[in-house]
Amino acid sequence: MAVHGQLDHLIDERIFSMAGHDIKIELFDDGKHLGTRNRPVRTTPYGYGVIFNSKVYPLINLADSPHHNLLVAGRLLVWGIDTASETTYFPETCPLTEREAFEEFEAPLVVEESELLEVDWYLEQTDTDCHFVMDGSNEEVERAVDLFSENNLDVFNYRQSFRPASNGRTYDWSIQLSSSDRESPNELHLRSVIQMVFSPQDPITNLLSE
Repeated sequence: MAVHGQLDHLIDERIFSMAGHDIKIELFDDGKHLGTRNRPVRTTPYGYGVIFNSKVYPLINLADSPHHNLLVAGRLLVWGIDTASETTYFPETCPLTEREAFEEFEAPLVVEESELLEVDWYLEQTDTDCHFVMDGSNEEVERAVDLFSENNLDVFNYRQSFRPASNGRTYDWSIQLSSSDRESPNELHLRSVIQMVFSPQDPITNLLSE
């Protein structure tokens, strides 16, 4: 009976996954990463989802969900589902989504490895402040500011830097990401964005390599 049950489940999954626009999704159980799957996108009453264990779960934009952030090979993953979610739909009510319709949906920002900003940088953090210091041109610091903002990190100001950082080195620019009267960035999300956007640094002076 158990074998027949497993076979029925596999057949059920294949029937619901025979067509449609497949995407790679990261599978979570209440924040615990369980693995990667390929699933066709389905249209739910309130957005998009994918099928897992005969239910359709809503897609999670991982770039907007620090609770589910995950880094693999230096890039932030894009789509995921959480099997602990109480929001699910019957597959029969969620038709397969055409590629064109899904691609018009605003996807999280992903920076490919070839687009990494190749600059020297350092992260200075205290209980009340967070400063990202870096070398580079005007265009490169403006690009850095844009990438922080696009990844949901508030940039309060940026300016030329004239004082040494805590590692003893003076950098060209300082980008302030938090201040004493504002909430500091979520540490996991901050680390993920920095590793996604900037080239790796010397682990002796790079706080992200702990």
